[in-house]
Amino acid sequence: MSESRIAAALREFAESAPARPDVTAVMTRPARRTWLVPTLAAAAVALVLALVVLVPVPGGQPPAAGGRPSLPARFPAFSHLQGTMSGPFGRAVAVYYNGTGHEDFGFPQRIVAGADRDAYRALEVPGPSYGGSHLRLFPDGRRIMFASDGASGVLILLDLTTGRTVRVPAQPRAYVRPLSISPDGRYVAYGIDGPFRGGSGPVYLLDLATGTSTALSSTDVETAAFSPDGTRLAIQETAGEYEVKPVRILRLDGTVERTLAPPRDARWFQLAGPEAWSPDGRFLVGVSIDGDVRAYQFTDATGTGAAVPAAVRAESLFPRASGQPVLGWRSPTRMLVSGGDVDGTTSNLISEVDVTTGAYHVVSRFEVGPRDDLAVLDVQLATGLLADLAVRPGGDPDRGPWPTWALVTSLLCASPFVLGAGLWWRLRTRRAKSPVPQ
Repeated sequence: MSESRIAAALREFAESAPARPDVTAVMTRPARRTWLVPTLAAAAVALVLALVVLVPVPGGQPPAAGGRPSLPARFPAFSHLQGTMSGPFGRAVAVYYNGTGHEDFGFPQRIVAGADRDAYRALEVPGPSYGGSHLRLFPDGRRIMFASDGASGVLILLDLTTGRTVRVPAQPRAYVRPLSISPDGRYVAYGIDGPFRGGSGPVYLLDLATGTSTALSSTDVETAAFSPDGTRLAIQETAGEYEVKPVRILRLDGTVERTLAPPRDARWFQLAGPEAWSPDGRFLVGVSIDGDVRAYQFTDATGTGAAVPAAVRAESLFPRASGQPVLGWRSPTRMLVSGGDVDGTTSNLISEVDVTTGAYHVVSRFEVGPRDDLAVLDVQLATGLLADLAVRPGGDPDRGPWPTWALVTSLLCASPFVLGAGLWWRLRTRRAKSPVPQ
């Protein structure tokens, strides 16, 4: 009796025990890729988040034309993540070179600064990284003229409002560079460089309305400046050390209207760039050097012997490196100049000088990054906007989309995190589908 009860109990226990799974059936069952869709979705979400975090969104479109232009009180420091010009930008208030590193291994950028917003874009234009300027900003800030690469004899006109470029033939088989642009933007005075670029040569006048060029001088010209009414051009030949060259005023057909004697006792005198002519047409300003003393000196442009302002010391009112010293005029007696480093926190200054008294104050500063030893060179302003120019604080700069190399590098750096997220999701899904051992 006990034996039969024991056998029945064992039978009942065996029947109630869970059946062992068929291992071979599990191994041969086709695996469903239930992890694939969630993993791809997670990877897509991670990529989108990476793009949102890493890629800055450009600022909005510039305000409608006709608003009051402004100059930032502080220009941003150099950035390797500076975006480049692509498409419409709007009018500019300034163009300048910005760099970092060493002069033999640097990272130069040609920056365009917006006149209506804190927008900055790098120009991808040919020409030397540093040294003499091979581009000019138009007075209204809407176009830029720059030299093409090589001895092609072509100037390139960039329209900042549309982003389009036009090639303008100048002199065949020559290195050409723009020197000055007339106040109405119709005429461009350009020079012929030496065979290796960077030298000086004859000056020509390009009429953008007709596309024709006229030779104005057969001598080597270093500087040219249009009169305020755009009917005459002041030119000066290249001067050597302790050499003073006279200033000639030409009509637009190339005839000489008058020759101006340089200031007395000046051991070296050079016109202060394309904006050397005062807005009322009374005088021209140049830079003189007498020993270690550098000064702005003024010479009568009318030929009538009219009185001109006294010399203004320029020790702290002169570019730190290359570029023209006089940037433009706010009024017939107030000029904007490019100054050098004064305290180590800025690489360049824009100062307003009262030529009647010599008093000045700083209008704008260019910030310095951690390695900005090359800093800012060749500052140019939209001279037609200066009379009505305001000064804005200069907040968070809109540098535009990152350059391609930065985007690719950022995505490559983000890819391990995306892959890790996908693998984590797959492992989590597989664990959730696995049977729980009893």
